[in-house]
Amino acid sequence: MRGSHSGHKKSSDMPENLDLDSSSSLKQDTSSYFVTNSTEENNTKIQLIWDDIHYETTIDRKPVEILKGVSGYANPGEFLAIMGSSGAGKTTLLNIIAGRIKSSNNSQVKGTVKANGTNINSINFNKVMAYITQEDILLPTLSIREAFTFSAKLRCQGSDTQIDEKVEKMIKDLKLEKVCDNIIGNTLKKGISGGERKRASIGIELISEPSVVILDEPTSGLDSFTAEILIDLLIAQAKLGRTIISTIHQPSTNIFNKFNRLILLSEGLTIYQGKTKNSRKYFSKLGYECPDNINPADFYMRLLHIVNRYNMTPEESEKISHLLTEYKKSEKKTENSNCLSSQIEYTKTGNLSVLSKMSILYKRSFLNATRNTILTKVRLIGIIFNGTLIDLLFHDLGNDYTSIQNINGVFSVVLMNLLFSSAMSYSLSFPAERPIFIKEYSQGLYGSLIYFLAKNISELPMQIFAPMVYSLLIYFVLGLNLAAAKFFIFYSLICFIILSGSGVGYLIGACVEGELLAAAFAPLLPCIFLIFGGVFGNLDKINAAFRWMQYLSPFGWAYKSITINQYTDFDMDCGDIECDPLGMLGFHDPLWQDIVCLIAFVIGIRVIAYFLLVICARKYLK
Repeated sequence: MRGSHSGHKKSSDMPENLDLDSSSSLKQDTSSYFVTNSTEENNTKIQLIWDDIHYETTIDRKPVEILKGVSGYANPGEFLAIMGSSGAGKTTLLNIIAGRIKSSNNSQVKGTVKANGTNINSINFNKVMAYITQEDILLPTLSIREAFTFSAKLRCQGSDTQIDEKVEKMIKDLKLEKVCDNIIGNTLKKGISGGERKRASIGIELISEPSVVILDEPTSGLDSFTAEILIDLLIAQAKLGRTIISTIHQPSTNIFNKFNRLILLSEGLTIYQGKTKNSRKYFSKLGYECPDNINPADFYMRLLHIVNRYNMTPEESEKISHLLTEYKKSEKKTENSNCLSSQIEYTKTGNLSVLSKMSILYKRSFLNATRNTILTKVRLIGIIFNGTLIDLLFHDLGNDYTSIQNINGVFSVVLMNLLFSSAMSYSLSFPAERPIFIKEYSQGLYGSLIYFLAKNISELPMQIFAPMVYSLLIYFVLGLNLAAAKFFIFYSLICFIILSGSGVGYLIGACVEGELLAAAFAPLLPCIFLIFGGVFGNLDKINAAFRWMQYLSPFGWAYKSITINQYTDFDMDCGDIECDPLGMLGFHDPLWQDIVCLIAFVIGIRVIAYFLLVICARKYLK
């Protein structure tokens, strides 16, 4: 294993052969503002070593080598910063170290990553590692305290009292006491600030006391003061014996000087690895003197900047070649520490039962669903507006021969509107939660079935309440079949068509990334169901190769059921005209048969949505 490994100090807490000089680099200029009260240490201190990492992928059908034999190490008790210009391979290296990128059909990873001498592929690395992405993955409808509590219950062992104590301690350590009960928020709903969101993202991962914390540009988008507070937090975590690795973009001079160790990458190559405080002297010896009034981080980025990596100038090629040659001369072998246990002790997460996990996820999903006021209001306002409009246009439909067309037309409009609107609104709920599900699923916190069932159950109250409001709003005003049993069957059919639409929404949302794509794809299936519903055309005239699709249309089953329910035992006053509405429509099936088919669709569409969710989720585990 290659790495610069010059003198070190002995520490009672750290292995003797690790490169440490914490007395100077861990001094904090803002220590009066941020002080952690944590004194606990991890179960296992972990040294990470990555050796000869190559990563090649395909871009525009051409093979591109992103990393070209990168080696390095990260010690417990240290903050390791990985820097480099855009495209240098920082995030790719970070993802490989975290085990998030592996070989596939379009990419190939070579080299090894070891934790205390053990290949991370042979252990459950997720149980000792926390990965914090550049984007904050949080539910915007929860408060910080609620987000920490749900995370702690899924990740940690202990009673409710112990969980609450852990949450309060984390809130205090992160200096979030003043905003801990505020809604996190997003672009649509104002919440906490960017710095508070970032600290909340980190706190959700730190709640399980991981041995390794890996971060991708945690200070992006933050002002310099907030960014420095955040780095102080991470350095305080390193003091507890954690291994902290982070890519960093444009740190201030104060922040740069706080890093224990530094790795500089350029074009997939390691240019420098060693103590941050020694970097100026190192580059000065190579003829690249950093002026005292210049931020070293800015100086190194200018030094390593390449205008066009696919067509470097002779000067750029010579500079990179010189820096690489000098680095290889200076690097030294770094062995696994004999003082660190090769037997990694996993964080105790508690043996939660399936029902306990589902209960936690249900409570979180229910809070998210009820507090997502935009979607909730849109659904209710849509129901009330549509019902009121139907009442104004078709009140007191009557029971004579001329009423048949209006009754049939109202039923088709009602079912069509509910199918489309529910498919649209519920297709947006999955993409919003997708990043959180993928993160927690990949960490092994719960299975996809538990999540899917909890989400369906949490949104069921709205799918039962809204149809009741709608049914009460239109049924009696329209003067439909006034019998108690008929009303409740009507209400049940409205429930089933909304459940069918929500199932379509779940299916679309499970396999489509992003709310815009989900909104674009959501109307497609309902359109197909309308075509084959048998209302707007004679199915006998459709190409025989596609005629079977009528049996998959919830619109068709619901329309048949609702008309059979209406006209059976309905006192029609047609005078001398023969009046048989069901015979005119060709509906001769018993009501129960159509309802059973509709229920089968409601269940079947969710089963398909679940398996698509599993397929989409598992690709993140490869």
